[in-house]
Amino acid sequence: MAMRDAEQRGTLNDPIKPKPAGESSHT
Repeated sequence: MAMRDAEQRGTLNDPIKPKPAGESSHT
């Protein structure tokens, strides 16, 4: 899921993970 994590980091408006980039990498 590393690919997905990187995408979320670049997409703060992600509906699945509306968390900041720092928190996104936490999961």
